[in-house]
Amino acid sequence: MQQSSFPIAAFAALMTPAALGAAPVESPAFEFITDEKFDAAAVPAYPGAHEDIYAHIDGHLEQHVAALQRWVRQRSISAQNDGIREMAEMVRGDLAILGFTEAELVPTEGHPGVWGYYDAGVDKTLMLYMMYDVQPVEEKDWRTPPFAGNLIETDHGTALMARGATNQKGPERALLNAIEAIIAVTGTLPVNLMVTAEGEEELGSPNYPQIVDHYEQRLRTADGVFFPFNSQTPEGKTNMALGVKGIVYFEMESTGGPQGGPTAHEIHGSLKALVDSPVWRLVHALGSMTSRDGNTILIPGYYDDVRAPTASKAAMPSCVTSTRRRSTSTGSGAAIPAKAARRSCRTRPRRKSIRGCRRTWTPTTPCA
Repeated sequence: MQQSSFPIAAFAALMTPAALGAAPVESPAFEFITDEKFDAAAVPAYPGAHEDIYAHIDGHLEQHVAALQRWVRQRSISAQNDGIREMAEMVRGDLAILGFTEAELVPTEGHPGVWGYYDAGVDKTLMLYMMYDVQPVEEKDWRTPPFAGNLIETDHGTALMARGATNQKGPERALLNAIEAIIAVTGTLPVNLMVTAEGEEELGSPNYPQIVDHYEQRLRTADGVFFPFNSQTPEGKTNMALGVKGIVYFEMESTGGPQGGPTAHEIHGSLKALVDSPVWRLVHALGSMTSRDGNTILIPGYYDDVRAPTASKAAMPSCVTSTRRRSTSTGSGAAIPAKAARRSCRTRPRRKSIRGCRRTWTPTTPCA
């Protein structure tokens, strides 16, 4: 994610195709070339029989749950710098305990990263991306204190309910539990591991490139990258995401000045007929940037560098999933029309969303 903030009056409106006399903008669409359904559960990620490892996991379930609870009980709110250093040390320490020959904090201009390397002495190397930070909390909205790490009875059974239990500490520590079990039984792993963990994902990863820069040449030797996440539905079916979108985040401001609008103090809304409104300018600017459904960005040139998927990627029906699953993944219970679900399967669209809007007045920013 890249962040920027810049003052703006009608910049976006001036950048629309109509204002520039450009041809209408269309979002590129790419069709998948197969109807075959991708079944993640059919992929043998760890071939062979491993009953002894499963037995070890079952025999140490209490210990593994305690490790999950230890992670989610450690506060690590990146936006508030709350518990970040302690969580980074916890990640580093756990990697060292697991037998990673390298486990160290990586300084950045923001919160520290964590690097780990497990040398299994084999040809294949897997890179693990991790994030150890979480979002702020509104404790009044929780059934249980968000950093207590309590086990709660739900309609789906006993669940660990805490900030970070799903996004993202829970799945990450669960993977480390599995790694711990494999090493305990076999003495090593079937692959070498590289870990890059950051504490600023919820801030947009502004300094993650600095972590990568420290180990770039070594990371280039990895055979693949994995981001631990909860990948099973309540029914036990496995889903696998084969990619995620990046984000460009920016803030737009519209203020009063020579172009119009109040400059010295707030004024009554009835004077809008006489004095321009920076708020309306901002609303119109935002509206000019997309089509009415919000799914096509109208800024000329925005889609120019979109690359079509390769033949192998185009053959992956990675979106073939039920509409019900998609509705669940929104986190809001919102229904997604089947047509929209199919469209998302066929394309790799870029979209623009508005994350918030506010009107304020201060002596230095009369109307923003």
